[in-house]
Amino acid sequence: MWHNIFKDYDYKDVRSKVNECLEEDRFQFNAPTPQFIVRNLQRLEEKKKLNSYKVYCQNCGRLFDSYEEEEKHFDRCMSVDYVVRSSKKWFNKELDKKELFNMNDDDFKIRYMKLLAYIYKNTDNEKEKDIIGKILNVGDGE
Repeated sequence: MWHNIFKDYDYKDVRSKVNECLEEDRFQFNAPTPQFIVRNLQRLEEKKKLNSYKVYCQNCGRLFDSYEEEEKHFDRCMSVDYVVRSSKKWFNKELDKKELFNMNDDDFKIRYMKLLAYIYKNTDNEKEKDIIGKILNVGDGE
């Protein structure tokens, strides 16, 4: 039964969803059903069809050959824009977007998180502080 349900989905997607479910408290004693696991996953046919189109980044306009490539790029693109804008605002420092894009993921994340921590401690904007607090997993008591 499980094979019949999972056979139409990408192995990596299913595995990732199973691991995600197993981290949730509600699935510690009762395993998720196969139908629950695939409920928001794209079938292989849908992914192939979706990836047959060229896709533009909504932020910078860069063209990608697949939705998956654009999706991976988009998160970094938005973060790079935020780092550039925030560095200008908080430190009056111009940063090179290309340099930020070329950084490896770990180095970029460290730099991004340090910037967020600085802004969180120094901003008077409560909305910004709340959003950054959620990203940094800062509790209400801090």
